[in-house]
Amino acid sequence: MLPTPEISVILGNLQYDSHVFAAQVTRAMLPAPNTARLMFPAAVSIEVVPGDNAQLTVTAGDNATVVLTGKVHTIEHRPHHTVVTLTDGTYDLCQYRPSATFEKQNAMTIAQTLAADVQLQVGTVAIDLNLPQYAAHQKRTAAEHIAELARFSDGFALVDGDGKLQVNNWSDGPADAAIKYGRDLMDFSFTQHHPLGAVALIGNGPSGSADAPNALRHDTGQLPESVAAPGKGVKWQAHPILRTPSAVQTAQSGITRERNQRVGQALLVGLLRPDFVPGMKLEIQGVPAPNVGSTWVLTQVQHELVHGSYAKTTLHAREDARAEDLLGSVLGAVGGLL
Repeated sequence: MLPTPEISVILGNLQYDSHVFAAQVTRAMLPAPNTARLMFPAAVSIEVVPGDNAQLTVTAGDNATVVLTGKVHTIEHRPHHTVVTLTDGTYDLCQYRPSATFEKQNAMTIAQTLAADVQLQVGTVAIDLNLPQYAAHQKRTAAEHIAELARFSDGFALVDGDGKLQVNNWSDGPADAAIKYGRDLMDFSFTQHHPLGAVALIGNGPSGSADAPNALRHDTGQLPESVAAPGKGVKWQAHPILRTPSAVQTAQSGITRERNQRVGQALLVGLLRPDFVPGMKLEIQGVPAPNVGSTWVLTQVQHELVHGSYAKTTLHAREDARAEDLLGSVLGAVGGLL
């Protein structure tokens, strides 16, 4: 018999341990927001207002996991129940459209500054991409800017359950966890797409480093110089912020990895796993389907719980693309890009 899941939420100064009879929690990589919808019986007194602090914990078996730390977003009163919606720092990043120019700074520093602008706590920011200049313009939200910087740094960004910004590089190591069809995976849908055509990122320069005097000087040539001409086999994508060969190489790896990941996509429904988070690598075992890869990366995790009825976790995933496979796919299509 499966253990009964438990929901505990702190709203303002009050803790509710047995009052929530249904919950839906959605967590995703930036630029998507994290949200939680909690349903209380109408008789339960909700003594908070939008903007008050909140923390949601889900227990499955012996493991209690904090899945969202943020604030009360909305409170909706109905005849038979009350719905409380929670958000975290992802909402603030999605609402904030910065207007700033960063000179001679690392992508890590830029991401940390944008997070500080909305008073978002910062955990690990491990990306490394030196840029002579970056314009955080208002055509994008801060969430989109951070996600783009992470993507160009061959990484991903999210706000964790403790409410802290995490920006990490993709790992080429083993899976973080495993699930098996028929045991903890109940339903699945795997979709294989036609491989996307090669994209060659084109910078401008070149400059030896982001701090060099000529880092912002325009040039009539392209960076890298040896890239194949655009045509049916390769599409050029201009990014003037890339001013050094190393920056182009890092960004090319990140973009190619993401495009390769999108070839295989999965929707997985299984037992409640509050410890599963976007960005983690998952090994899928025992799937009765041909040509399905065994390792996948999670892009969105959704938990649904109804007290005394059921609990499940729905996972959105993309097929893992390893770094050793990336350079070969680019070189084969572009004929010596880097």
